[in-house]
Amino acid sequence: MKSLFSRYLIVTIIALILFHVQSMASNVNYYYKVTVKANSTAGGKVYVSETSQVVNGEGVVEGAQYVSNTQQQEYYNTNSIVSSSQTKDIYVYAKPESGYVLQNWTISSGSGAVILTPQQSSSTVSLTSTRSTFFGVPYGDGSMTCTIQANFVQIGMVKAESNNYNWGSATASPVNNRNGQTVTLTAIPKIALQGVKFLYWEKIVGGQDPVRIDGNATMTVVATNTVTTYRAVFSPPAETKGVYCRIKNKATNTYLTVIGANPIEQKTRQDGNNELVYFDVSSSFKMISSSEALTNPGSVIFISGEDNGNGGFSYTNLEAQTVNMRNRIMVNTSDGDIVPIDVTTLKHANGYRFSFVGGDTPYYMRADNSGNVTFDTGVDNNSLWDIQVFDRDQIDNIYFGVAPKNYFCMTRNGVTKYYTTLYTSFPYQLMDGVVAYWIEGENQVDQVGKKVTLTEIPTGETVPGRLAVVLECSSYGDAKKNRLFPIEANSSNVVQDFYLMHGDCLTKHLPSEYEELGTFYILSVKTTDPATSDMGFYTYSKEIPTNKAFVVVPKEYENLAKEVSFIWGEDIAQEGQVTTGTDGFQLVLPDKNVYYDLQGRKVEHPQKGVYIRNSRKIVIK
Repeated sequence: MKSLFSRYLIVTIIALILFHVQSMASNVNYYYKVTVKANSTAGGKVYVSETSQVVNGEGVVEGAQYVSNTQQQEYYNTNSIVSSSQTKDIYVYAKPESGYVLQNWTISSGSGAVILTPQQSSSTVSLTSTRSTFFGVPYGDGSMTCTIQANFVQIGMVKAESNNYNWGSATASPVNNRNGQTVTLTAIPKIALQGVKFLYWEKIVGGQDPVRIDGNATMTVVATNTVTTYRAVFSPPAETKGVYCRIKNKATNTYLTVIGANPIEQKTRQDGNNELVYFDVSSSFKMISSSEALTNPGSVIFISGEDNGNGGFSYTNLEAQTVNMRNRIMVNTSDGDIVPIDVTTLKHANGYRFSFVGGDTPYYMRADNSGNVTFDTGVDNNSLWDIQVFDRDQIDNIYFGVAPKNYFCMTRNGVTKYYTTLYTSFPYQLMDGVVAYWIEGENQVDQVGKKVTLTEIPTGETVPGRLAVVLECSSYGDAKKNRLFPIEANSSNVVQDFYLMHGDCLTKHLPSEYEELGTFYILSVKTTDPATSDMGFYTYSKEIPTNKAFVVVPKEYENLAKEVSFIWGEDIAQEGQVTTGTDGFQLVLPDKNVYYDLQGRKVEHPQKGVYIRNSRKIVIK
């Protein structure tokens, strides 16, 4: 009986404690203790400010607190209530003495601080104060303690600088190099500025004029006994601040991809006796492998926003597959309404974090090993991301392409080509000899003769966004050999009209949805043997994957006839099935050197005048 009474007493006490803990949750204060110091008594001065950085003529933050080099100084102490917010920014500035340079800022002890630009003399430090928990329930006030250190080193014989630190930075490693030592120079364009590229280095010795050096963004030099400065020259940014990129999670090594247009809404879950708020984005985003990302248009993401001066974005927007993330992140207001909320991209030493503040709590976009994505409070490598920009200078390492199957092929005059279809929301340039074909209008279809005319877009030119096409490639199974370079969308390179060849970025379609409009065709084969595959447009009844092309021929066009130009084949089934239908358009490969007059009639021996050849107007004089 005593044992039962003791258990009851313990449960009662715990319940009273939990009730008391939760009753304090609405009256929480957050405390901060930050120690700022320099690593050398002669290396430089360190300043810290609670307000936004304003640099005066001497390069010091106006109104900033000077931190003595001979002793550590506590910026905040535990007796000072900073605010009722769980997060706060402070601003630090390092001013090197003559003969020294700032190597970096580091957190030498403690936790709860993130230095946004550790290599720059001016940096924002993001502080997070955390509360203790009891049986999973937060209680009491928040606190954090850390030490931030400015590391000064002596200037070496080789120094690196940027022509504009708003566009990019430059480093020399090791910083304190000496005569005869090999030094690595690195130029780093800011990710947030579209169009900013490293151009070349300038070598400056003493008061002499700069000498241009055409080299890579990373190169090595040998230090001499003369102080030499290498200046990284960057191009200015374009007006639009945004880039096409892939976004890779640091912990899972998988890539973010857009799969749907559903709103990302605030949800709740139980953590012990506490109800936690989180943001579930799994209906719109998923993680995929690196091999899948190479050919998945949903992993080609346009990131944009307002440059925050630290290599990241304020008001971040991620766009892919016609989905605009700025209109997807939602939060419940006190009135019960669901409204959009702005996301910030934070630059860290080893990557980026996408975050926003819901109430007083910062949320970070995170990925797990199951391929799920969410906005939650965890700050670790699962919330750290690598932004891999599509750059023509890095096209061998970061690329998007197509990988046709080997049996979607045709050999003509001893040359074999391979085929696939594609539908993307973004425009792209054809590379590696890839050619695109599209149906220009309804008069290009001859249902009676089972023929269709396709218009060519030559390699090197641009395929508009939202245009369904057939792609002709010189190889199969390797996206790196059939690359497509994403181009920023605008009103002139995105299709607005509705053509006979269709596609969809987000929704899979069934042919039964189009029965009232006409006959539904896909590009397919009859066998998986390249010698007998018999590519063509065939009727189809199964679900069509996203980002693939299909053709709906209206019934009223059955009597139209036209000389056929090009027609190709495609594997449309996800599992690699072949068509079982017999009703389809035949494959015809006419000679590209055949001439037609402006009425579409074949001309055997063209004279002076205007003709059509290879889907283009040709003038013979």
